[in-house]
Amino acid sequence: DPRLSVMPDGRLMMICVGSVYQGTKQLKGRRPRVAFSDDGRTWTAPRPVLGEGEWLWRVTWHDGVAYGAAFAESPAGPTGERALVLYRSRDGLAWERVRQLEVPGRPSEATLRFDTAGRMVAVVRREGGDRMGWFGQAAPPYREWRWQSGNRRFGGPDLAALPDGSWLLGTRDYAPT
Repeated sequence: DPRLSVMPDGRLMMICVGSVYQGTKQLKGRRPRVAFSDDGRTWTAPRPVLGEGEWLWRVTWHDGVAYGAAFAESPAGPTGERALVLYRSRDGLAWERVRQLEVPGRPSEATLRFDTAGRMVAVVRREGGDRMGWFGQAAPPYREWRWQSGNRRFGGPDLAALPDGSWLLGTRDYAPT
């Protein structure tokens, strides 16, 4: 599940999760890993970041800082089942916790983007409760969030700002066939 981002110095950063099965079909552990490339052909060896059990879904760079939201089964989130935590990094290797995001319903895949005023915008997949995706936004320093539910499920959500100031949301379609 690799995701790419462009660092402020022009290098590519790949974020992915290393899963450990130890010869079984049961997941024994996972931890995010990052690798870097100057040319897209030659990559550094993947290096672990964050903690065991966390999953850093996607990274977005803004004003020289990488931001990403990681989900994990533990520590427990606001509903007791899963935490979604906002992190930041200046180099993609050392990550600092900004805050836990108060998203109920087993939050998982989250994409963060920035509007022209520097506000952070988030789209979050939820695997519990009504399972509807959530939208959030926060002004710097990204500690106070406003959230609202969407009217459909999100899967692998991505978000792009359009030149007219509107947003384009891409997601897996869960509509019944």
